[in-house]
Amino acid sequence: MKRMPLLLAALLAVPVVSAVAHAGLKDLPGLQSITIYEQTNGPVFVNFARLGPELTSRLASLGPSSYDFATSAPEYYDVYYSDPDGNFDLDGDDLTIECVYNGPASGHNIDAVQLVFTPPSGSLYAVAVKRVVALDNGVAGSASAALHAPNGQWTTLGRTLNPGERLSLTLAYDVPVPTDRGTWGAIKALFRR
Repeated sequence: MKRMPLLLAALLAVPVVSAVAHAGLKDLPGLQSITIYEQTNGPVFVNFARLGPELTSRLASLGPSSYDFATSAPEYYDVYYSDPDGNFDLDGDDLTIECVYNGPASGHNIDAVQLVFTPPSGSLYAVAVKRVVALDNGVAGSASAALHAPNGQWTTLGRTLNPGERLSLTLAYDVPVPTDRGTWGAIKALFRR
């Protein structure tokens, strides 16, 4: 039992990145919006405010009457903050893009996803694919095409042929994890990656 105080003292002595508590992507200092570059009909970009209703909830159903953005293909997209497994999490560190498409080709054509910060901070692009759901006519390996600034290469995750199916891509960003020394966050940061 004498080891427990030493372990606790060692954990509390961990250097802290910042005095600001981190509560997910939405609370990154200076984050203004998220831009998605979609390539179905040529390059199209869609902007979402960091606290907009599109990002702060997952749609229960996805289709012609319920979507965050759509293409003329028609593809219907839902975009939201999530955990690494694609589950909605308002305080999540990841971003999930789901799509319903039942046309003849392959849908979910994402070129890039950009975190836009207030000037002069610039922007960040996704650095890792955490989860991908590719279905009929899809190429799961194409998911990595979304990991960069827009360059005309995109994901092709397939098509949804059955009710309730969704093509899905969960992306991660290389951002600092600020924690508050007096909270469980300092210990959580140790085991984060």
